[in-house]
Amino acid sequence: MPIQYIKIGDISIQSKDLSWDIIKKSANILKKYALWSPDEKYWKVTWKFFAFFQRFLKELSTIIRDYDESYIKKLQELYNKIRESIPKYIENVDSICIFAENFNPFSIAEISQKKYLYGKIRNLTLDSIGTIPIPVICIKRAHIQEVLADSQLKSYLTGSILKILDAIGNEQKECIAYPASSRYLIIELHKKTPESLLKDLLELGIIEFYSESKTDNYVRRRLRVYKKWEKNDRIFIKLPSYAFAFLESIFQKYKVPIKIHLKISFDKKLNVSSKINLKNHQINALNSWLRNDKKGTIAIPTGGGKTHIALAAIAKLQIPTIIFVPNTILLKQWAERIHEFLGVPISNIGILGKGENKIKEITVSTYQSGIKYIDDISQRFLLAIFDEAHHVPARTFKNVALYLRAPCRMALSATPKRRDRNEVLLFKLVGKIVFTMSYPELVKAGILAPVILRRIFVPLPPDRIKKYRLIQRQLYRTRDHFAKKTVINKLIEIARDNPYKIQVIKEILKKHSNDKIFIFAGSINFAEEIFKNIRNIIPTAVLTSRTDSKEKLITKRFDSGILRCLILVKKGEEGVDISDANIAIIAGGSKQEREFIQRVGRVLRGKEGKIAWVYEIVTKDTIDEQLSKSRNAKKLVGGIEHLILKMARTKAYDEIFISPLSQIKLT
Repeated sequence: MPIQYIKIGDISIQSKDLSWDIIKKSANILKKYALWSPDEKYWKVTWKFFAFFQRFLKELSTIIRDYDESYIKKLQELYNKIRESIPKYIENVDSICIFAENFNPFSIAEISQKKYLYGKIRNLTLDSIGTIPIPVICIKRAHIQEVLADSQLKSYLTGSILKILDAIGNEQKECIAYPASSRYLIIELHKKTPESLLKDLLELGIIEFYSESKTDNYVRRRLRVYKKWEKNDRIFIKLPSYAFAFLESIFQKYKVPIKIHLKISFDKKLNVSSKINLKNHQINALNSWLRNDKKGTIAIPTGGGKTHIALAAIAKLQIPTIIFVPNTILLKQWAERIHEFLGVPISNIGILGKGENKIKEITVSTYQSGIKYIDDISQRFLLAIFDEAHHVPARTFKNVALYLRAPCRMALSATPKRRDRNEVLLFKLVGKIVFTMSYPELVKAGILAPVILRRIFVPLPPDRIKKYRLIQRQLYRTRDHFAKKTVINKLIEIARDNPYKIQVIKEILKKHSNDKIFIFAGSINFAEEIFKNIRNIIPTAVLTSRTDSKEKLITKRFDSGILRCLILVKKGEEGVDISDANIAIIAGGSKQEREFIQRVGRVLRGKEGKIAWVYEIVTKDTIDEQLSKSRNAKKLVGGIEHLILKMARTKAYDEIFISPLSQIKLT
C-alpha cells in the first residue's frame, strides 16, 4: 500500500498506508497547493498552501479523514506552529510586507494599478522548520495612509491585513525615522510639525567645510545633502545615515515624540569584561561623553589614555562597536588592546584592512577599508569610535562617518584642530568636544612627563644654498597657484632634508647614548640617509611604509631595548605605542601644530622621575624656519617652565644657533 509525503520546509509529514484510489484523489487536490517531486517522491508545498491552508485542509479531509485522521491533525499542528512564528509584518527598507492569509496577494493587480501596492513571495526561514515560501502583500510606507483612505481597496483587503495597516497608520500619525538604504534614512513627519524643528532637521543635511582657494586661503563651502518632499498629509526628509545619531536630541528639544527604527543587524548585547582602571581625568572624559548622549570628541594629548577611555565605553555600553584607525599598525594594536582589556578572543575581533575582511560584533577597520565596505558595515554597529579623528574630515574618509548608521559616536584625537579648519566636519558628524585636557595639566597631574625643548638652527651647505636660491627666484616668477605649490614643495624638500642636520643628530646621540630615541624625518629617503650615518653609533631601525612586513618585529625589538633608536616617517608615527622612549628629534615636518604635538607625545608617556627631551632641528633662513614657527613648539611648555627648571635645573625652552658646524654645543 502506498504512503503520501508532504514536505513543508525541512519537515516531512507522512500518511499511513492508503489505497491507490485515495492517493489519486488527494493528488488532484495537492497539485493546487504543492509541486510533485518525482525523484524524491513527495509533494513540496508552494505559497498557495500557506495562503489558503484552511481551504486545502478542508478539501483533503473530505477524502482522507476516514482513513488517516492523524495525518490531517499533524498538518494542522504544523501549520499552527508556523503561523505563530510568522511575524505580523516584515519590514523592508521603505515598505512593509504582510502575510497574505486567506488572500491571493497577486489579485490586487486586478483592482489596483498602484505601484506602491503589490504581491510577492518571501522565503522565510524559521527555526526547526526551515525555509518556506510565504505569500505577502507589500505596501510602500509612504502610501499607507493613502491605502487606508481608499474605500475600494479597503473592501477588498482581508480583516487581518487591514488591522495591521490600521496599527501602522496610527503609528504614522507620530513622527518616524527609518533607513532608506544602507547610506540614507527617511524621516516622516505630519504637516503640523513645528517649523523650527524642520529647520533643525534640514540643518543636519547641510555639510559645511573648507576648501583651498587659488590664493592659498580656505573658503567655506556649504553642501546640501538632504531631500524634502510632501505627500498627502506627510512631510518626508531624506538624510545621510549619520543623522540617526542626532535625531532624538532634536525631537526632545521640541518635545515631539518620534519612533526611530535603526534596524541594526547586530542587535544583541556584547559579553565583554573590563580590566581597566581609569584615572580621574579618564573617568571625567567618559562621563562627559555619556552625558552628551554618547556622542562627541575627546581631545587629550598622546599618552593621556584615550584608548582606555574608549575601551571603557565599549565595556559599559556592551553594544556592537566598530573602531576606525588610519593605519595597519594601529589596526593590530587595537585588536591586541581589545583582547587584553576586554577579554575578547582574537578570533572574535573583526578586522577590515591589510587584506582582511572579517566583520564581527567588535571590529577594527582602517578608514580606507571603511570607505570600501561602507555598505556592509553601515547597518551593523551601534557605537563607532574614530581614533586619530583629525583624519575624519579628509575628502574621502568623511564618508565613513557620514554614511554610518551608528547612533553612538566617539572621536579621539591629541588635537582635532586642522590646518584647513575642517575640524568643523568632525564636530558635525561625530559631535563637539566634550572633554579636553592640555599637556601642562597632564604633567601637573603626574600623568605625562615634563619636556625640555631645544630648537637648533643649522645652515644649508653651500651647494644647496645655490640650488635653493635658484628655485626661490622661480617661485617669485610663478603666477599659477598650483604651479607655485609645486615650487614651494621643492624648497621644502631642500631645506627639510638638509645633510647638516645629520651632524647635529650625531651629537645629540652622543649626549643621550643611554636613552631611547625617536627621530622624525620628513621623507623616507632622508630617513634612510640618517640611518646609514648613525647605525654604527646606536642600534637603529627605520619604520616607514617600506618596512610594513617588519613593523611588528621592529617595535618589539625597540620595546625590549635591542634597538635604541627608531627613525619614523608619517606612516609609522600614529602607530607607535612605546612608553619608555624619552628623546624626540624632529628633523623635518609640516607646519601643523597637531603633527608636532603628536610626535612629541610619543616620548611624554609618564614614568616616575622621567624628563623628556625634544630637539627640533631647523634649516635657518629657509622655508623650514617658517614651518617650524607655525608648529609653535614653545607653546607646549607654557605654564610649566618653573616645574621643569626645578626638576632639571635647565630652561624649559631654548634656541641654539650652530655655525660653523664644528662648534656644535648642546645645552
